[in-house]
Amino acid sequence: MKRMVHVRGDVEALWQTLLNTLTVYGYQIEQQYPYTQVWAKRGSKVSSLFLEGTKGGYRELNVTFFPQVRDEFDVQFQFNFPSWAITLPGTKRECLAMIDEFVRLAQVAPKPAAPVTQAPKVQARCPSCNQPVRAGAKFCDNCGASLVLVCAKCGAQLPPGSKFCDSCGAPAE
Repeated sequence: MKRMVHVRGDVEALWQTLLNTLTVYGYQIEQQYPYTQVWAKRGSKVSSLFLEGTKGGYRELNVTFFPQVRDEFDVQFQFNFPSWAITLPGTKRECLAMIDEFVRLAQVAPKPAAPVTQAPKVQARCPSCNQPVRAGAKFCDNCGASLVLVCAKCGAQLPPGSKFCDSCGAPAE
């Protein structure tokens, strides 16, 4: 039996939600590739032949995460009921209930933090004509004014917008 569901959220939180759901439903993790694929089983091969403590019969499960767009995933659940195992009535319903529980829990899983957006860069302007100037320019393309500030006292180059020289402390003019 194979089912595909679509979930959204942080892959780490979704993965942990999946593992927790499998544990609650009595699955034992056999192997996993985190955030990609997990193999699990439930019940006992031997006891399923005699219907002792199988809780719905022996089954194997392969769950695969397929990344879609940012923070969205298709998750495929593939249940295998071996031909020699007895599948009790309600087993498939229980499998579907487990998938529904995972989807329900995934909807409340923590969402990833919003990306940090940088403040828009303020473009430098010429002190003479107030026109925008490109970064690193030494002269204004519009009026030709010098864009490099120099301390009148010591001759040190001053960063744009300086009010005082950081070399000698003289006021910038």
